[in-house]
Amino acid sequence: MRNEPREFAYIVVFGTIWGLVEIGLGSLLHTLNVPLKGSILTALTAGVALTGRTFVPTRGSLLQMGLIAAFLKIFSFGGSIALPLLGIMEEALILEGTLIVGGLTLPAYIAAGGLAVLWTPVHFLFVNGILITGKFHLYYDLLLGLLSGVTGLGREKAGLLFLLLALFLFLIGALAGALAWHLGRDIRRSALP
Repeated sequence: MRNEPREFAYIVVFGTIWGLVEIGLGSLLHTLNVPLKGSILTALTAGVALTGRTFVPTRGSLLQMGLIAAFLKIFSFGGSIALPLLGIMEEALILEGTLIVGGLTLPAYIAAGGLAVLWTPVHFLFVNGILITGKFHLYYDLLLGLLSGVTGLGREKAGLLFLLLALFLFLIGALAGALAWHLGRDIRRSALP
C-alpha cells in the first residue's frame, strides 16, 4: 500500500471529506431521528470514498480513507464513538474487498455501493442487538415495526418486508456507486493532466 505523494493527498482529501460527512450529516440525521439514517449516511460516504478511489487506483486506498474518516470521527461530539468507528471500517472493508474482486469497473462500483448500504441493517442488528444489549429480538422487532409502518404490510410478512428493504438499500447504494464511478471519471478527465 505504498502511495505516491499525489495519491496520498487524494487519500487524505477524500478520507477527510468522508469523516466530515460522518460527523456533520451523521449528527444531524441522529438529532432529527431520521429512519434508516445509517443507510442514508453510508450511501453518501460510500459515494465519497468510491469517487476518491477513482483518483487512487491503489489497493488499500479505501482502507486508508476509512482510517482517516474514523480518526476524525473520534472528535465527534456526543454519543458512542466506538460503534461508528466499527461501522466506518466495515464500510471501508466492504468497498475495498468488492473492488479487489471486481476491479475498477462500473459493475464493481455498483456492487460495492450496494453491498455497503445493504450491510447497514446487519450492523445495526448485530451491534445493538447482540454486542450492546444481548436482546436481538428487540431490535429485530423495532426494524420489523418500522418496515411494517412504512410499507403498510403486516408483520406476518416479515420475509417480504426484509426482502423489500434489502432491495431498496441495495439500489440506493448501487446508485451511489454508479454516480461515484461516473463523477470520479469525469473529474479526472477534466481536471487532471
